[in-house]
Amino acid sequence: MTASPSSNRELTAPPSSNRELTAPPSSNREQMKEFSKKRSRGSFESLPSACEASLKSGSTSKSDRLLKPTEHRLEKPNVKEGQVGLNDLGEGAHVIYVPDAFERERSKELFHRLSSGIPWEQKEIRMMGRPILQPRLIAYMADDPSMTYTYSGSTLHPTGWTDDVLKIKKKIEEVAGVTFNSCLLNHYRNGQDHLSWHSDNERLYGPSPTIGSVSLGATRDFMMKSILDPPEKYCFPLGGGAALVMRGTVQDRWLHCVPKRARVKDARINLTFRSIICAEKAAH
Repeated sequence: MTASPSSNRELTAPPSSNRELTAPPSSNREQMKEFSKKRSRGSFESLPSACEASLKSGSTSKSDRLLKPTEHRLEKPNVKEGQVGLNDLGEGAHVIYVPDAFERERSKELFHRLSSGIPWEQKEIRMMGRPILQPRLIAYMADDPSMTYTYSGSTLHPTGWTDDVLKIKKKIEEVAGVTFNSCLLNHYRNGQDHLSWHSDNERLYGPSPTIGSVSLGATRDFMMKSILDPPEKYCFPLGGGAALVMRGTVQDRWLHCVPKRARVKDARINLTFRSIICAEKAAH
């Protein structure tokens, strides 16, 4: 999900969002040992029930371990856990979270097919008035070649749909209850690739747009924070076939990002589906 062209740059995440927790001041050696253990193994208690059941089933495969939270972000009192199903954020903002929209083996297959079958690019964008390489790879598809998409000083020209992306599109449309006509694909090569704080409030999507996404591969934290009350945050772990839909006033009242996660070594692909209702030439 990408920054608004109106700002012509991606918003940078506050420094605190990417920090790991540090040990509390204490002279008690046993407390320090216990804190260190918690840091190294993470906690399963904050996972959605579908993920928790998988982790506690006894499996220790690499794909299972990717479902763990990637940081200790839910130990912070101002970060709320996103719940499976409908999340009412208030003031007409709603998020639908389905961690197992795609069966695990099917999601692995799609991940590998998209990794090798999509013509990924690393685009140059402008941030703070200077050109930089975007910290992830992208591709863009839409119903019509005229459905260009401009953000951060870079204009994307869509290619046609592939069969795999159309199948994913059909699934997320069932979850969202709407149809989409464009898709931005983001390939996060590891935990260093990221997406800064922004909202998808571009004019070409109209007021209160419904936006759907599907995530394949490694699990990454999808963070949301209130524009009016920035300390209020939500976290949705997305990966391995998870789907998420934002609708209502989300883009007017909330920002979202995918922060860096140093512990994540594997790749993730996210497909973000939107409906263009006012082409860019008409919007301008």
